[in-house]
Amino acid sequence: MAPLLELRNLTVRLNGFALQGISLSLMRGDYLVLLGPSGCGKSTLLRTLVGAYAVEPGVLFLEGEDAGALPPHLRRIGYVAQSVDLFPHMDVAANIRFGLAYLPLTAQEKRLQFERIVELLGVRALLGRSPANLSGGEGKRVAMARSLVVSPRALLLDEPLSGIDEFARPEMLRTLRMLHDELGTATVHVTHDRDEARRIGGRCAVMRAGKIEQIGATEEIFRAPATPFVAEFLGKGGE
Repeated sequence: MAPLLELRNLTVRLNGFALQGISLSLMRGDYLVLLGPSGCGKSTLLRTLVGAYAVEPGVLFLEGEDAGALPPHLRRIGYVAQSVDLFPHMDVAANIRFGLAYLPLTAQEKRLQFERIVELLGVRALLGRSPANLSGGEGKRVAMARSLVVSPRALLLDEPLSGIDEFARPEMLRTLRMLHDELGTATVHVTHDRDEARRIGGRCAVMRAGKIEQIGATEEIFRAPATPFVAEFLGKGGE
């Protein structure tokens, strides 16, 4: 079975910074954490996957097809930016429903999908609110609902716990795990927080200066860092 998403020696150069020789794969149902210090290229890699930056042919594949030239709207990849970027002129309900208008579903199918995602994210009480009146955690939940309601092939999360009160972070982590268990959406999660990465589990790719230093099962990377940088960044193996 072909990976859902595959990168083969990806290089992207942007204003003095470059992603260099990135190779990785994401299978259906995977949860991959991109971990590394600020400025190492994690968010740039997410934006490349979603289609914000052009790539050469033969380096980015979706379900076995060369997708390097595909525009973002045809990739069917959900993306939740660090700043969430909700539509300010729409209430929460309209934000969540936005993508459903472009799907070939009946009105009843759209309603059922909307109701399911609203329940999973626990945002029913927010539906009539304006994005300007949401807390950081509420905004993240609404942004995730807007991405997931269209059943994307993959979900990209850029620092999903940033801007959330420290006391609310454990609940958000539980929500992320529950969503993955319930929906099975392949997910790429960006963070610079070692503890956050370890709590999520799954697979992890540690990045440094536009390159992947090590990729594998999260616990294995923490137990046996493969390079001096990974060992130092994880705190000598995180033990």
